[in-house]
This record gives sequence, C-alpha cells and structure tokens, in this order.
Amino acid sequence: MDLRARTTAMLPRVELPEVILEVMGWVPELAGAFTAVSGGRSRLKDLPVSIAACLTARSLNVGYRPIAKKGVEALERSRLSHVYQNYFRPETLAPANAPLVDKQAGLPLAQAWGGGLVAAVDGMRFVVPVPAAFARPNRKYFGSKRGMTWLNAMNDRSMGRAVRMASSRWLLQGPSGLWRPRLSYVTFMSLFPWRLGPRSRR
Repeated sequence: MDLRARTTAMLPRVELPEVILEVMGWVPELAGAFTAVSGGRSRLKDLPVSIAACLTARSLNVGYRPIAKKGVEALERSRLSHVYQNYFRPETLAPANAPLVDKQAGLPLAQAWGGGLVAAVDGMRFVVPVPAAFARPNRKYFGSKRGMTWLNAMNDRSMGRAVRMASSRWLLQGPSGLWRPRLSYVTFMSLFPWRLGPRSRR
C-alpha cells in the first residue's frame, strides 16, 4: 500500500500535451527532428506547441477540434493543419523517436528491467468494415466479415520497437493462447526489420 501511494503521488493527473511539452524539455532533439518539407529553416513561433498539439490529435485520433484554440496562434486550426502537412512524415518521425529511445535506455529503472536485447511480439485482431489491403476473412474471429492483425513489438525495457498491420491469416493462436506465426521465421521477422539493441533506430 505504501508503494502504491508513493507511486500515485509521483504520477499527477496532467493533460497529454503538457506531458509531451515536458518531454520536449528533457529531449530537445524531439522537437528539432520535425523539419519543414521544404528543407528551409522554420520561422513559426512556438512550433513545439503546435507539434505537441498535432501529436496529441493524431495519437488520440480525435482530430483538431478538441485541440485547436482560437486566439492562440500556435493552436489555431489552420496552423495545426499546416504543421501536420509540412512537418509530419516518416523522415521526421523516425529521427524524433530515436532520442526518446536513447533517453529511456539511460534511465536506471529501464536498465533494471533488462538489457534491451529481448523482445516480445503480440497481436490483436480487429474487424475491418471497409475494403483494405491486409483485411482477410477468418470465420473463427470475424464471422462473415474481414479483419486484420495489429502486431506490436516491445523489448524488455518497455520500449516499443515496431508496429505492423498484417493479414490475419499469417498468425495462429495456440492452445496456451499465445500467438505463433503461420509463416516461416524468416518471413515473419521480415515484418520487423529492427535491431533489438537499445540504440536501435526502428
């Protein structure tokens, strides 16, 4: 009970954008990784605030309406749309993730969990109500509908290493409830072409 009370006290209720902005303060490389698609130097004022708002809107899948705020330049809906279209792309998201991984790898608690060289992959199945490339029929899980499997890889330091959408026919669920690949090991691992080391960039 004492540990629970102490842990709760260390985790105050805050808004997600505030958490993102605080992390940006710890890891300046996070905001710096988001560069303009034009390649030029950004002149936008309070760009980290707009980046934090876009990350919140997209990660929670709520759109800009709950995030945008009239009268605040960095949170105007038009500003958020501009930042997302010009600063969010695979070439900026990957470099933004790398310093976060390195920062967590240096935490004593993460080091106590493990060496970062062991990973687990888990899968969750979802019904897909619209046509999609990876949606496949599976009467056992989806009935007459189609669906897909969301694969998530996490190492022993609780760092997300990769996420992939896969056809549901690629995985089977064994008697113990654990997922195992229906396809070969080589093909399965090709879905996750990352290194398990703590400085992996995937």
